Amino acid sequence: MGVFERNIILSAFMETVKLLSLLTIPMISLIIGYEIKFKRENLKVAILTVLLRNLLLVLLGLIINNFIFMKISHLDRLFQVALMTMFILPPPFIIPLYMKDDDNENKWFVSNVLAINTVSAIVLYVFIVSAYIRV
Repeated sequence: MGVFERNIILSAFMETVKLLSLLTIPMISLIIGYEIKFKRENLKVAILTVLLRNLLLVLLGLIINNFIFMKISHLDRLFQVALMTMFILPPPFIIPLYMKDDDNENKWFVSNVLAINTVSAIVLYVFIVSAYIRV
């Protein structure tokens, strides 16, 4: 039995934290999802932005994996997958919340880029895992 389980106050505190953590993730998801508004306007520019961003970050990740992780550090493949995963993740979803309220055109663009980048990150992750993980 740990220290937190023996003390009734600490045990109650830990249970409260557990309950709040169960509620926090859905609330954050609702707030983020509310801000994402997918529009067909400027879709071509948003797709090109995502493609260029992913291309540059995947190339940078491959360079770091091949020259630093493999040749210099001799790190395991798990670190290589972790680096590539970090590089393909979409930008923070909080960005539209920090933009000016009257800047709707840029808000739509950022929301489109975030939505497209989220889908592309899932697809890229499947390819990265299949390329780096050997059975």
